[in-house]
Amino acid sequence: MQWDLPLFRHGAYLILLLHLSPLCANEVTLLCEDRSALDARLRIIRTCKTRLDISWFELDDDKIGQHFTLAIADAAKRGVSVRLVLDGMFDHTSTHQRELLKESGVKIKWFHPTGTGATNLMERMHDKYICADHTHLIVGSRNISNVYFGYSEVEANFLDYDVMISGDFPQSTDQYFESLWTGAQVDWLRTYKPSAKLLHHSTRLFDAKLEDAYANPSTPIQLEIPSDCISFFHDAEAMKDANAGIHKDLYKLLNQATERIDIIAPYFFPSKDCVAVLKQAERRGVKITILTNSLDTTNRPINHIALMTQMRHRLGTLPIYQYTGDRTLHAKGLIIDQRIACVTSYNFNRRSEFRDTELALIIRDKKFTNALADQFSAYFEQSKPLPALPRREIGIGSKYTTDDIRQLRWLARLIPNHL
Repeated sequence: MQWDLPLFRHGAYLILLLHLSPLCANEVTLLCEDRSALDARLRIIRTCKTRLDISWFELDDDKIGQHFTLAIADAAKRGVSVRLVLDGMFDHTSTHQRELLKESGVKIKWFHPTGTGATNLMERMHDKYICADHTHLIVGSRNISNVYFGYSEVEANFLDYDVMISGDFPQSTDQYFESLWTGAQVDWLRTYKPSAKLLHHSTRLFDAKLEDAYANPSTPIQLEIPSDCISFFHDAEAMKDANAGIHKDLYKLLNQATERIDIIAPYFFPSKDCVAVLKQAERRGVKITILTNSLDTTNRPINHIALMTQMRHRLGTLPIYQYTGDRTLHAKGLIIDQRIACVTSYNFNRRSEFRDTELALIIRDKKFTNALADQFSAYFEQSKPLPALPRREIGIGSKYTTDDIRQLRWLARLIPNHL
């Protein structure tokens, strides 16, 4: 066989060009500020052309929730195929929102809705996932509500971060959403036929612009990262499995650590297996730091009380810090050896391991890891060590009374696997 050298060279050049092409890379954006996280979501919804897949743990009937409702409805009216999965217990949408979405052509399903024969109503879908046109993906810790984007005037706003990926990688998550959408865990949202008056009122009710609450938002960090440096972890078939799933994947990452592990978990209450993995890493000489909420910043005081009374002595010398800023820590993630970054909905507690379905993006890129580490450092700067106090001293100096602490301690003992 004789080779046509010019043709061979052209073919080799073409292969090399395709290999080096930006199409093989993804634009990865770390969304830490409220405004950039809000704008990124609204932008991919408003510019979506063919398909929009969304699974959210919580969509509220407040200013932020209504704004997203209108954006999603408008996408469906433009002819975009919109599929929306909401958790059946923590869906806080109003009748106006649901009817407006359905009338606009949005297909809506609930995960484990009440009254549909779901096998276990205590198992919830904890997703924060949105994928547009197979090319734009956002995964992280923000639900769709005022408190997650700095708009709450009633309670403390949350601290969160997300990752947006634009490029080839988002298409690799399609299989997950298809398994969720077609699985036995979800059912169609059942509503009545809306009247023209109701639909008109819904549109008018939500037709309010968001004020620009941020004078000078900074530009989010954007990096070019190839798809083979990104992984998407999730629970198989959108169900919990004791022998497989996201907790096993995260434990494998922790077992790979040789130098350092940094964890942010707002409701830290690890299982026996998680404690064993962390203690093994500590014995290997790995430096471990863990950040969680303090009793004054958490919106779940029962988790903090349980950590102090049931778990602190089991964790031994593991250094745990409590956030003391003016917000509620809600971000979740970990960094391994300053080279592997994880942005996730996983709380490193028993609900995340045994009950709630979770998602995670794993990014193996030094620049991205450094950017996330800088964000971690900003949180740790507003923290103090969690002391190993005698149980009678738990809660001293906080806004909770002694009776509050006593009741929370007893309740935590009754429901350890739901913390």
